[in-house]
Amino acid sequence: MAFYYGEIGFEADGEFANQTDAESAAVEHSIAMADSTIAVLDERDVVLLVIIEGQIFDKRQ
Repeated sequence: MAFYYGEIGFEADGEFANQTDAESAAVEHSIAMADSTIAVLDERDVVLLVIIEGQIFDKRQ
């Protein structure tokens, strides 16, 4: 299964084999992009997490 991250509404910035690596990259990217909402998606484009300024919001809860 593949996991992706990227700004919502735009093409994914990275592809990862596991969710943990995708989350780490997304948190770093969200801190750098401060005002952008970053999502972690699975290979079916289902949003798993939303990250804003380094804070993770788990969509599955």
